[in-house]
Amino acid sequence: MIPREEAEQILKDIPVKPTPEEVSLEECRGRVLAEDIISPLDLPPFDKAAMDGYALRSSDQAEKYRIVEVIAAGSHPQRPLQPGECAKIMTGGKLPPGADRVVRREVTQEEDGWLVIVGEDKESNVCYQGEDIRRGEVVLEKGTFLRPQEVAVLASVGVTRVKVYCQPTVGLLATGSEIVSPGEPLREGQIYDSNTYSLAAQVAATGARLKKVGRGRDEPALLRRELEELLDECDLVLVSGGVSVGDYDYVPTILQELGVQIHFHKLAIKPGKPTLFGTRG
Repeated sequence: MIPREEAEQILKDIPVKPTPEEVSLEECRGRVLAEDIISPLDLPPFDKAAMDGYALRSSDQAEKYRIVEVIAAGSHPQRPLQPGECAKIMTGGKLPPGADRVVRREVTQEEDGWLVIVGEDKESNVCYQGEDIRRGEVVLEKGTFLRPQEVAVLASVGVTRVKVYCQPTVGLLATGSEIVSPGEPLREGQIYDSNTYSLAAQVAATGARLKKVGRGRDEPALLRRELEELLDECDLVLVSGGVSVGDYDYVPTILQELGVQIHFHKLAIKPGKPTLFGTRG
């Protein structure tokens, strides 16, 4: 019997060499990056308005400012601002040259094409170029599990295809003559199989691909056939039950007969003491 920490170290020390493949941005969620992602641009790529308002020069202390243009998000400013001028700007709009501040619309009034500031606004209300991501910065590291938020980062720096590791294939085997599939009638002494569905959900959550699911009664010949098929077809095999010291716990012996090297069998945890881990090949 070994402590959990020692078992975890054994798992970490097992050499694994996954194969990379390239997939589209739409296909990469739930996969693991096989490369660093380096941003080819600053984000934001330009100084932009953080809210609706009026872009002006903070050095100006005029009583009012002439509105020389309206800048929508996605449009390009027509010209630099001169002293005493401002541009009406929408959230996300690019600041015109010369502007370094946006006064919130809520503290202003427009009068015949002129802007008058009627309230206090101490903030710059500007998202500055590169304040989120700098060009050349590693934005996602190799080995990162891609959740929706990481997919958003990839899209924001213009990535359309990305190298990820091929999904490992997983086989499941639930053992025990007492288990039946949910929905089937229960006979005396039987229970529904919950482990298969729990493990399948956990496999999906890791980004692996569930390839084959088996169920084995406590019969050595049947278990051997199921285990041999799973070991031949899958990168990883998860077995539920059959690994303790009962009269019908045949799995450890069958695995060794099939060429599996047992690295540990029994952990100092409860529940889960009979946990077994091995490799083949």
